[in-house]
Amino acid sequence: MKKAMEKNAGKTGSKAVNSLVWLLIGFMVLLTLLGFGIFFSGNWLFFNNRHFTVQVLDLQEKGPGYWGGKNAEIAARAGIRPGRDNLWKLKPGVIRSKILQIPSIASCEVRRVLPDTLRITISERIPRAAIENPRSPRVLADDGTVLNRYESLQIPGILPVLSGFGFRKTPAPGTRCPQAEPALKMLNECLQNFPDISILYVNIAAPEKLDCTLRYRNRRVYRAILPVGPHYGYLLSALQSAIIDVLRNNDHRTTFDLSYRGQVVIR
Repeated sequence: MKKAMEKNAGKTGSKAVNSLVWLLIGFMVLLTLLGFGIFFSGNWLFFNNRHFTVQVLDLQEKGPGYWGGKNAEIAARAGIRPGRDNLWKLKPGVIRSKILQIPSIASCEVRRVLPDTLRITISERIPRAAIENPRSPRVLADDGTVLNRYESLQIPGILPVLSGFGFRKTPAPGTRCPQAEPALKMLNECLQNFPDISILYVNIAAPEKLDCTLRYRNRRVYRAILPVGPHYGYLLSALQSAIIDVLRNNDHRTTFDLSYRGQVVIR
């Protein structure tokens, strides 16, 4: 009797295990079918749906720049085919990376706008100086990035010229010029806070000083020698005061050397 009960219990346990196994198999099959269903329905609803074909490339720009309105050129650079590409198949991260390869573009955001619009928002680097000569095809942004003059914002007037790099070959657009950073910081400070001073040339051949040619209120041409450092606001203020004193006293000296511990030596 006892053996018969143990045998029946074993059969019951085996059936329970088999039922659980089949239940798990059925559950896995159901999940697989559900996955295939989601995949094929997703393809049909999104990736192969003609209603999500890109029809509009909405190019927006933060501030003025060269690329504003050049939707076709941006689409070509980014590999976007309006009227052909599916909005969901395009990868915003890949498009953003391609657009940021354009040296004059500093930042880029890419968004899908349903049902058929790809919105690209860019901001551009602003040219601050020409390299070696006024007509150089290479210009520098304020962060030291080399730009193609003809694919960047055209600044009214003449850009200051930075010389003394000692390049064997003109650097390619998109590269950086660390040796120009002190001069660019000085130029930015001058543009923001000293509008009466117009920098024409800056020679950066000597790493410890900036040898500048400038005009004051678009009058006489002066030469100023500034030490490289963080205090360009103070140096330019001292230079401006010295120029005003020279003009007031009808002094014909035109060279201002500020490299002696902040003192202005006029020659």
